[in-house]
Amino acid sequence: MTSECTLETILNIARAAVIAIAVALWGCGSAQTSRASEGGNMNDADPVSFSLTARIINGTLTATTVDKSLVELKKGQTISKCLTLKAQKGHAMVTLGDSEKSGVIWLRQNTELQLRQTVQGEVLLRLVRGEVRVALNQTGITVIVQDTDSDSTPDITGQDVMIFHNATSGKSAVIATAARTDLAMWSILMSRVADAGGIGSLTATQDGHKVHLSLADVTIEASQKGDVVLNRVTHVFYNDADTQLEGTFRFPLPAGAIIIGLAMEINGRLMEGELVEREKARQTYESIVDAMRDPALLEWQQGQMFKLRVFPIEPKSQKRIVLRFLSPLRATPAGLEYVYPTAAADMQTAIDHFSVTWNGVETVNQKHYAPGNDVVIKASSHQADGGLAQEKNANGTFYTMRVSPFNLLVKKNAAATLPQTSVPNRHQHLVIIFDTSRSALETIHLATESLGIVLNTLTPADRFTLIAGDVDATSLFESVPATQDRINEAIAAIKRMECDGASNLAAAMETAATIINGRVDPRMPVQILYIGDGTPTWGITRQSDLIAYSNQHFKDHLFNAIAIGKGANTDLLNALVSTTGGRVATPRTVSDVDGFALFAAKALWLPRLKDVRIETDNPMTLYPKTLPAIYGDESFTVYAHHPANTTPPAFLTLKAEFDGKPVQTQVPFNAPNSKTGTTAFVSQQFGAQHIADLEKQDDKHREEIVQASLSYGVMSRYTSFLVLESEEAYRRYGIERKNHADSQSPRVSGQDLESISDREAGLNPSHIQPGDPEIRIPAPADARSVVVVFPFGETKIATWEESLNAWTVRFLIDRDTPEGIWEVIVRITHADGQIEIVKLNYTVDTTAPTVRLQLCANTRKPGWMKLVASQIETAADMESLTPRFNADGASAQATFLPDLRRVEVELATGRILRMKYRPESNTFVAHIKRRIAPDENDALRVIGFDRALNVSEKNVVVEGCHE
Repeated sequence: MTSECTLETILNIARAAVIAIAVALWGCGSAQTSRASEGGNMNDADPVSFSLTARIINGTLTATTVDKSLVELKKGQTISKCLTLKAQKGHAMVTLGDSEKSGVIWLRQNTELQLRQTVQGEVLLRLVRGEVRVALNQTGITVIVQDTDSDSTPDITGQDVMIFHNATSGKSAVIATAARTDLAMWSILMSRVADAGGIGSLTATQDGHKVHLSLADVTIEASQKGDVVLNRVTHVFYNDADTQLEGTFRFPLPAGAIIIGLAMEINGRLMEGELVEREKARQTYESIVDAMRDPALLEWQQGQMFKLRVFPIEPKSQKRIVLRFLSPLRATPAGLEYVYPTAAADMQTAIDHFSVTWNGVETVNQKHYAPGNDVVIKASSHQADGGLAQEKNANGTFYTMRVSPFNLLVKKNAAATLPQTSVPNRHQHLVIIFDTSRSALETIHLATESLGIVLNTLTPADRFTLIAGDVDATSLFESVPATQDRINEAIAAIKRMECDGASNLAAAMETAATIINGRVDPRMPVQILYIGDGTPTWGITRQSDLIAYSNQHFKDHLFNAIAIGKGANTDLLNALVSTTGGRVATPRTVSDVDGFALFAAKALWLPRLKDVRIETDNPMTLYPKTLPAIYGDESFTVYAHHPANTTPPAFLTLKAEFDGKPVQTQVPFNAPNSKTGTTAFVSQQFGAQHIADLEKQDDKHREEIVQASLSYGVMSRYTSFLVLESEEAYRRYGIERKNHADSQSPRVSGQDLESISDREAGLNPSHIQPGDPEIRIPAPADARSVVVVFPFGETKIATWEESLNAWTVRFLIDRDTPEGIWEVIVRITHADGQIEIVKLNYTVDTTAPTVRLQLCANTRKPGWMKLVASQIETAADMESLTPRFNADGASAQATFLPDLRRVEVELATGRILRMKYRPESNTFVAHIKRRIAPDENDALRVIGFDRALNVSEKNVVVEGCHE
């Protein structure tokens, strides 16, 4: 390998690559050339001559025809002479003609697409708003996209592309579907039975049968935090059975999501969970279940699936579960957006109530909601390339930074830019190594489906080889045309195979290498695809030897892998494919395979960077340490941490391999200063990356993973969230509390309500005589009820006072009530059923204040004296000094605060002095001239008023100054 390139070398490589890729992507024939000058005009063109057929409609699909009439299409309906298609409230799919063979157009929800056709027969597309995917296959129809953000008008004939409309610029961007299959998943899911998305399910066993509890309410509260979103998702389930149940709540997290919190309602109170080492959490849960208590246990299951064990679920009652997690925003050419999937498998077809709040604004509030579509909300862009988000704490400063390597290493230094279009229909030889060892038995169904999906992306002009591998490697099909008949035969052959024996990965790789070297057409590019768990148990098993073998035989070909199974060795597979620029997919569902197959079908012709890494000489920790290949405009996020009292670097170094040569550039690390503020949850994002890096090394760092998980508050494979019934239960089981309250929900603290926006509920006044004081509680006007429970056993219902914007109630304090501190409990039931508790203290005080009077010299004003009045504590006042106790059991002495509120003094001359209150000393002061000042031991009439409006009127002897 040569030394790293200079900038001049980079430029030369980039220019050559741009030209080569442009030729590869755009082709040389007339059907693939840019049509900037001859693309036609939408306004002058006619309606399309071919018909369109509605295949899938998840919301409402309407079409405008040549006579300007608006038609709402139904599934299976065909329309001719169409001018405009609009998809609302859900996605839609239409075919060109009566089958998918001609071509398919997918319209994302809230999308409008205009279609026209020129006299030459060219079809013109203009995206007015939203997003579409267009797969034209081999239609023979020339299709041109209008109003794009490039200088040319892209010809997408025979290609599969995505088109994004940018509302700010009014232009559209066109990119290859194969290059960003993550952005196309919404279209892929339309053709499959909906995989579970952001809606969880709660199942239990009743009378030996599995039952699903009905979902009464789903509430999503989302707020943007830089380039991620904090989600607080509440599920309310209802058990309509007559028996108590133990259930399992399963929740599929979005890709890249990080769980940071769990709460569950227990006895009408929302209890916040705590992160605990997995085995300790499980043992605690099981011991509590045996004692018939109320615990919940959230554990990692597989991939992005988590399960929560819930007990008990009382008969004829609701169970409320709250999950908090961070999820990445979806980055598209049209900007960032928040996407929340609502596919809900294995449950009712409608949710009684569904709502979404984005940054405090309610965007969805719907009864009888039919899950299946995504909730999509445009988000603000906080981090452009090179922009940072930061968070500081006692451990130092944490950063996230989004980087687009291709832009920095190639496009930025090139004389031209790469065209953002799809890849042409070229042909390849796909060599598939299919694991048929015994370990593949439990995942053979998904593996076989994956094989079929991948083979069906090929064209009859492509070739494929199928190798079945266990202890020996058997070539089932060798370099055969990818016709439908041969594909069906290959799938049938695999289904007949018996999964048995050990896995000899080296033998399968050797067989593949032999076939590649002797293939029929040496000019046809080769792609190797492995399908299995990647765990060798026979022959060569050492990872370093297998990597060396792969590099020797496959370094000039693209090597991809589909890792299937809980025990899949993704570390080995990533190491095998990384040197070729390949990728490892870890599908959980068939839809995941669909996306990867789209990529693999065109991956050979997509521009890619290999061995991408970002480095620094600074004492800073960076993640990710290594990356798979980067294709086209893909970006990744850098997570960084530098210790306190150290200086961050000015630059980071981005390195990669492009076109067989090493390239690098400096990326400015413009750390925000203290004036720019911080972004929350950056440390948790870094912590999740740190934990993921440790988890790659199996159990070697288990204790370190547990400590990191507890420290950062991020769930790992070796920790679980445990919810217990009370704070006392946490203390009983020796579990340290960090999450006393759900930070995103109203607190049940006994002190205040988060839902009343920092306004305090209170007694008026709080020091009172027997009588009828008033309580005001500024709870929401739509609260179901506000109930006040008094210490004398009486309960009163508060009423809403519009003029006060609060709930009020008056109550009587009997004259025989002893002096001292009393407590009132306010129970608020909100519109959504949440219950909040407020505790208010008041002091019954029937004793008038006793006042001390002192005469002091006025050092600042010669010829003047200072009269100082202060309160003498009474028995009722001393009651307030009763020791209180903190949550940790340590005693804390309350500070006495005098309730004297006004003091007046009558001098010998008959003059009345109104004394001024000095809060710093809790005294009342008046300044008088020396010639009329009283002497010590003189008696003056003093009138004192306290907060309970008790009045004392006494002759008080003037004392000497004690200041």
